[in-house]
Amino acid sequence: MLPPLRMRGHTKVKEMNYDNRYEPYYRRAGLLGFMLQFKHTPPTLVHTALTALVDRWRPKTHSFHLPCGEMTATLEDFTMITALPIKGHALIGRVDRKNWPDRVTALIGDCPPIKSNRTSGVALAWLLDHRAECPQDEDPRTVEQYARAYLWFLLTEVVFPDCSGDNALWMYLDFLADWDAGYSWGSPGLAYLYRSLDDATQRTEKTSGMCGCVWALSIWSWERLPVGRPEKLPRTEWTEYGEDGDRSRYLTVAYSWDKVKVFSGKGSAMYKAFTNELDNLTSFQVNWWPYHDRAWGFELNEMCERDRLLFRCIVPLICVYVVEWHLPQHVATQFGVLQHTPPARPHDTGGYDLHKKSRQYSQSILYWADEHKSFVAMRDERTFRKDGERSGIC
Repeated sequence: MLPPLRMRGHTKVKEMNYDNRYEPYYRRAGLLGFMLQFKHTPPTLVHTALTALVDRWRPKTHSFHLPCGEMTATLEDFTMITALPIKGHALIGRVDRKNWPDRVTALIGDCPPIKSNRTSGVALAWLLDHRAECPQDEDPRTVEQYARAYLWFLLTEVVFPDCSGDNALWMYLDFLADWDAGYSWGSPGLAYLYRSLDDATQRTEKTSGMCGCVWALSIWSWERLPVGRPEKLPRTEWTEYGEDGDRSRYLTVAYSWDKVKVFSGKGSAMYKAFTNELDNLTSFQVNWWPYHDRAWGFELNEMCERDRLLFRCIVPLICVYVVEWHLPQHVATQFGVLQHTPPARPHDTGGYDLHKKSRQYSQSILYWADEHKSFVAMRDERTFRKDGERSGIC
């Protein structure tokens, strides 16, 4: 048995200093609720429990195959946890290495010297050294550049970390040039998580890791499954409410797990124990209840439910070069409706050829909007591709 995976993401977020002057920009981008969560330190990941869960992932259906049935992180789960917007333009466009240092300089005000072994982004360590705190006397243009650098750092550290875990890819910075562009960030975040799970199931090395938004996957697992679920501790008081009625500053489902006491012990032993627990999981141990049927004890951020009409769409999720299908018809029970035999199409997640489309194996492709135009068209018609309504569960 291989050792547990090393989960990438948000190990150094607390070293970037949040500045209230950034908030108008994040509000315009629809990302304020997401950003405010990381003024607090996220709970510790249970790598062994997550690895045991990843072992149950099946790329063909984009779901975890458990003894009690299929389950997965859906658009609803991802949005309720992260407050990232689903509705908006696809995160897709031109990916060109040409003059990327000049673009970085224009958008965040500086760029490190080019190194021969780093042609796709900026080291996170450099951002921490040079853009961690905005001086108080800077002009609005410089404050905006620092705000963009902070958001770039957080997105690439939490939602889109690369395999090394130490690089901020410039292709995501390009999407932050216009605060009012109206991009969807939740759909690409889930697409990237699906692709990361697909890749993690193919691990062969003792040092293998997993990227993607493992923080959201961890919260999803704790909400739904008892395996590896930590003990909840008294939450830190939320002090980010601002003016009365400003729901963009409210909390997300992740706040339920603000402070926890995680399990500790020898990794290999815990990994085997969690694997055995998953092997014997029953339907009665799983939390199937939809989010709207639960009492949270706090008001949810407006972004958690703003795009609820898209939660059950059968649709390709797009993140630049990544295309992964969202298949809610396989996990209807999570939406509080009866699970029937899923429809025949789409019957899988695109096949081997689609999964080969990556930066590593398709470096000759510069304009991904053309490469994936058929999937972009299907995505834009998503409101007409919903999973059919069924009877509620009694």
